[in-house]
This record gives sequence, structure tokens and C-alpha cells, in this order.
Amino acid sequence: MLKRFSIDAAYVCSRSIITVLALFVLSATSWAAQFTMNYGSTMGTSVTFVDVTESNDEFSPAAALFGAPIVSANSMDFNPVNFTASSTNGSGPPDMTDGQLMFRVEAKPGNAIQNIKFSEIGDTTLAGIGTNTTFTSVVMSGTMNVHEVDGAGINVISFPFSMAFTPSDGDYFLGTDGAGFRDWMGMVLVDVQQELIDRQVNFTLGATEVSANLNNLLTAFSEDGTSSVIGKKDFGLRVEVNIPEPSALILAGLAVLGWSVCQRRR
Repeated sequence: MLKRFSIDAAYVCSRSIITVLALFVLSATSWAAQFTMNYGSTMGTSVTFVDVTESNDEFSPAAALFGAPIVSANSMDFNPVNFTASSTNGSGPPDMTDGQLMFRVEAKPGNAIQNIKFSEIGDTTLAGIGTNTTFTSVVMSGTMNVHEVDGAGINVISFPFSMAFTPSDGDYFLGTDGAGFRDWMGMVLVDVQQELIDRQVNFTLGATEVSANLNNLLTAFSEDGTSSVIGKKDFGLRVEVNIPEPSALILAGLAVLGWSVCQRRR
């Protein structure tokens, strides 16, 4: 019974450490970032991805974690390079690799941004015989900002979101999950249109310009005689576009025309 209690206590303690570390890094990213790379803008089928930028707390361009995006249709995909965290024999503090990704999405005329689906995959390996002090974790959270609705600027609407991971909620403990190699994946659907509805924002088309600020954090820690490593292998997002019925487009066009007439009469 005493042994079971000590293992469970270590598990709770390890989860608390992960939570505290993640909160600390998330709060520090606004001032800690040293490396920044702007990959510019790329046009998709119905949207344009604008000012795609990554940053982290390193100094060298060789420290790029996401790399240049690959755009296809309304999707943007990244093939991360060296986006890993590792620890061996409990030497030093936890290894934390933290990368930020920022971009805007602008809908082409006649389109609106309905939702954005983020997904990522990776793997982790725990080795040795030890307790839950040896662990790895993955966290992804962000903020979505709505800048335009129906092509007109609004007071920015911002709301947070976070990714859910499987298995083990993105936390992998040597004592609980055991040693070995395992794949993991994460996904979150950010429903922009539903957010407008919940906030009682009137619209015909929907959100036509949004921006996203994302934070991705990998953590690895070990104890004597053990090792842990976790890596991100792919990160992508797909924009679901809302194309209204022809009647709605006509109404939207009439609204724009009426606004133009009023402007000319002033």
C-alpha cells in the first residue's frame, strides 16, 4: 500500500510540475522570443494566409522549428525540424522546447471563414526503470482574433482555445505508461462562425479576416538511469470556408451598394 501511495503521489506531483512549467512558459513567451522568421503570404483556393511567422527563444535561423509552410487548397502544413525535447539521467532542469506560430487568414470575396481545424502528430520514447518523475508532455494553446465580418472591420473579438491529445492527454509518465515508443496526435476545431453567433454578432457572410497566435510546448524530464524524448513530426491546419446561398450574396451586394450610395450623398 505504501508503494502504491508513493507512485500515485509522484504521478500527481509530476502533473503539477507540467502544469506549472507550461503556465510559466506561456506567460513568458511575449518577451522571451529571440528568433523570428516571417515566411510571408501564400494564396489558397478561397483564403490567403498572410504574414505567417514563427518565433522561439533561440538566436539562430538554424533554430527554426516549424519551417516554411506548404499551402494546398485551404490548408497549410508544416514539417517541423528538430522540434524535440529530451532528457537523460536527470541531468539539469527539464528540457523545454517552445515555439510560437502567428498568421492571418483573409477570405477571398464571396467567402467567409467558418472554422479552422488544427492537428499535429508526433512520438515519444521513455526508457529505463523509474517513476513518474520521468515524463514527456505536449501542449498546444492559442488565441483566435476576428478582425473583419462581412468585409468590414469590427472591434476585435478574441477567444482562447487549446488542443486535445491522445493518448494519455499528451502526458506520458514512465511509472504509469511504462517504457517504450508510442505515437501521439492532437486536434482542435475552432468554430469561428459559432463564436460570432454566441456573441450575437449580425452577419451575412461571416468572418472575413481572422488571426491566430499559437504556442506549442514540448517538455521532457528524467531521473537517474532513465531517459525521455518527445518530438513533433507534423503540424497542419485547414480552413473550412462558408459560401452562402446566392440569395445571401445578393443581399450582401445590395448592402454594400446602399452604403456606397449613402457615402456619395454626404
